[in-house]
Amino acid sequence: MTTDRQMEIINKSMEIIAEGGIQALSTKNLALSMGFTEAAIYRHFKSKLEILDTLLDVLLHDIDDELKTTEESNLSPRQKFTRFFEIRTESFINNPSQAAVIFADDIFINEEVLIDKLREIMDHVRDHLVLWAEKAQTAGEFRTDIPLKHIAHIYMSSYRVLIGRWKMDGYKEDLKTQVNKLFKTLDIIFS
Repeated sequence: MTTDRQMEIINKSMEIIAEGGIQALSTKNLALSMGFTEAAIYRHFKSKLEILDTLLDVLLHDIDDELKTTEESNLSPRQKFTRFFEIRTESFINNPSQAAVIFADDIFINEEVLIDKLREIMDHVRDHLVLWAEKAQTAGEFRTDIPLKHIAHIYMSSYRVLIGRWKMDGYKEDLKTQVNKLFKTLDIIFS
């Protein structure tokens, strides 16, 4: 269970990463930006690695909730694809630093624990998308000549590129509109 203070530290860590990259995140910089001593940070986390690991756990939990909400909806399998990404988009708009962290696999490359956690998040999303794609194919909503994992990967990678561009443009674009346009295009491709 993550405490309120730990969540403050995690949120500030995401902000620091979003603004200056992973190299800007240190317990010293984190403590300074929060008005704490480094010792105060260490009362809540053993290390920077533990902060990042917990941060990814929080993101996994959020994404899992979004997937469950989507799965429990009365939408068709094809509509679930769009709905999940709409919910995720709202999360990114409300907390852009999440986007900086979740799509920053290259910054975690030297920490196998963090890479494994990112892989877990990606696989979790992909598995839900594959399930929905299979149901959409069965229902005649998606064409059947494209392998299920390819459908999931095309949706995920297209979305990732769009979010990456949004980040590079300083989070200024109307992300909802861009996501809607993207998914209308993908609907045409997979029909």
